[in-house]
Amino acid sequence: MFELTTFIDMKDMVPLNNEGRNSSVYSFTDPQLGAELIMKKIDKSTITNIDELFNESRILYEVRHPNIMEIQYASYNDDSIFIVMPRYKNGSVQSMLNQRYLTVREVLKYSLEFLTGLHYVHAHKLIHYDIKPTNILINNNGKAVLTDFGLTKFMDELGLAVQERTYVSEMPPEKYLSSKTNLKCDIYQAGLTMYRMCNGNDIWEEQLEQVRVDLKDSILTGIFPDRKLYLPHIPLQLRKVINKCIEVDPDKRYNSVLEIINALSVIENNLDWKYSKKRDRESWSRIGSTGKNEEVIVLYKEGHTYKIAGKKKNIQSRRVSNVSNWAYSSVKRDDAIKKVITFLKE
Repeated sequence: MFELTTFIDMKDMVPLNNEGRNSSVYSFTDPQLGAELIMKKIDKSTITNIDELFNESRILYEVRHPNIMEIQYASYNDDSIFIVMPRYKNGSVQSMLNQRYLTVREVLKYSLEFLTGLHYVHAHKLIHYDIKPTNILINNNGKAVLTDFGLTKFMDELGLAVQERTYVSEMPPEKYLSSKTNLKCDIYQAGLTMYRMCNGNDIWEEQLEQVRVDLKDSILTGIFPDRKLYLPHIPLQLRKVINKCIEVDPDKRYNSVLEIINALSVIENNLDWKYSKKRDRESWSRIGSTGKNEEVIVLYKEGHTYKIAGKKKNIQSRRVSNVSNWAYSSVKRDDAIKKVITFLKE
């Protein structure tokens, strides 16, 4: 066996925030390529089977697709494995959710893109096992790209695989019950990811904190996440698609990613409402059909009463006028939310 030792310069190396337990991620400049890149450093001691040392890099090389992270090169030293990939300036879906809420149009766009990549993964007889907002990046062309194949496993002839490791909050219910699972695990995690894209990180984290002590039972009984809890502008069709993905019983989920893609592709309602929240004040805004006005619906608490106000702002003159049809007062928040849903459909 002929071995050649070479050297790669890495300048301006900066550690990045990540959720990996056995790996760390850095950004750096490669002067040889003149490129901004990402390096994933994996601790060799966490890999028990020597044949799996370059498992992730091999998979990334094999499943090349526009919606799957490409690999530049892989290398190693005595302690670690290094996988080098492009650096995308737009970050991940997770970083986007940390900054703002997504519109339904954005949820659909990014979901259809990462699901297209996942469909390709399944076509190669692989189960990803780690679908979540952190592992969906937005490339420099603004498209969602699926990444992090560190937990990925090949299916056997029955479509099954064994992967003991899974992050607990994204654990599909069936993994508590059997060591062998199928691609329905990915469908469940894809549903959780879309749920988080619809509702934002705050709602997810609040729910997770409430059930953390009994997380296993909450997942197995379908308490977590709350299938009825969606922001008012999320259309019923989209809620139904997500809830079918995260059915506790795998047999009740979609049978393939392609079925999810088809179900998402026909959703046309409430695409462009922008949601924001500040303390007890929530608002939805969008550009009206004429393109001249910005429409705004505000839900706020005044004393013990929840109220709704509607406004239209002329984009050019910035003149604001009230929309009386969108005005409403209610003691109960639930009643006010029902009215908001009605107004958003108008």
